[in-house]
Amino acid sequence: NNLLCTYTIDKKDPNYCRIELFFDDFEVLPSADCKDDYLQINGKRFCGTTLHGSKQVVDFGSSNSINLLFKTNEIGNGKGFSMKYTQLKCGQNGQSTGGGQEPIQPKKEPTEEPIGRQMCDYSYHDKSFTIHSENISNMYPNNLHCNYVIKKNTSSVCYLEFTFLKFDVEASPQCQFDYLEVNNVRLCGSLQKETTRTYIFEEPEKVVKFHSDASTNRDGYVIQVDQLECQGDAIIRSSTTSTTTAVTNLPYFPSVPSTQSCDQTYVGHEFEITSPQYPNSYPLSSDCMFVIQKLNPNICRLEVTYYDFTLQSPDMNGYCKYDFLDFNGIRMCGDVQKGSVRSYYFPENNFNVRFHSDALYTAKDKGFRIAVRQNECGNSVTGPDTPRDTDKRKCDQIFTKTTFELK
Repeated sequence: NNLLCTYTIDKKDPNYCRIELFFDDFEVLPSADCKDDYLQINGKRFCGTTLHGSKQVVDFGSSNSINLLFKTNEIGNGKGFSMKYTQLKCGQNGQSTGGGQEPIQPKKEPTEEPIGRQMCDYSYHDKSFTIHSENISNMYPNNLHCNYVIKKNTSSVCYLEFTFLKFDVEASPQCQFDYLEVNNVRLCGSLQKETTRTYIFEEPEKVVKFHSDASTNRDGYVIQVDQLECQGDAIIRSSTTSTTTAVTNLPYFPSVPSTQSCDQTYVGHEFEITSPQYPNSYPLSSDCMFVIQKLNPNICRLEVTYYDFTLQSPDMNGYCKYDFLDFNGIRMCGDVQKGSVRSYYFPENNFNVRFHSDALYTAKDKGFRIAVRQNECGNSVTGPDTPRDTDKRKCDQIFTKTTFELK
């Protein structure tokens, strides 16, 4: 916490005009407008997982150096970032790959709605269906304004579960240019494949919107949507048959799945959440939804302290595929160091934490105990005084080599 780092990249010689940045990892604590923790590139702030796996090209312009600024506040933290950079000679253009973005240019202003904006409205009523961007085999067009109207399949439906099979939308501060909007919350940038988010579905229908402006487009999105029914406070999930591969080098043993509901709702300022049957090992084939209700409109984040956390390890690609605890689309699995603290952005009236376990038992299937605290915007958990600039840790560095790695 309390970092203020400046990374200065000096131009190797006049033959170089731009730099190419590749982020093989990026997880910075998300916040509204990236006002808390952020990496700033040419005046643009980035936070969350927006830059994960992306490639950015930044021009030197008339300057002989480019400055990157990394700032963290006194509350919470994330995994951080790992970035590789290469200086490009004049006339050599970096090509975006993966979930990357276009070259960073001076901030553009939102454009007026053009005449003849393309409409792409659809209506859905099925229990399970797929939403995808226009021109799915290529990049989505500019000047789109799409409305996806989702109507309840039955009166018992209480949640919508979105599984993002693909999501790559132009990233921007506050998602002001291109975005997918759910519950008045905008999504942009890139999401990891199979990221899952769950939304409360109380009204007869819900409208999901997609907007693209007049410039810069990306690969788009494919989203599997499932309408989940409730019986009392419990979520009813359709039982499906699937094939699960055992985790290498971990013994597994058959067990009897738990049939008891583990869904809970929390309304307090501070409370604990534990896995089913904790401190004993959690049962197989569990699906628990922990709904946290916002105490007041000033609440903007959740502070989570991990007292005990041991779940099945991620797959060979580092993805939490088997057993996981999901914080509104951010999955946790494996081992988390005791006493670790993480913060999660809390924009809506409810925050969903989902626990899932698969049908195989491994030696890592132990469980978790976490403490949750609701924090208001602008308030410090350590008191009203904020650290002075003199308290900031110095981590400034200057790079002049053509290629290097920054962590």
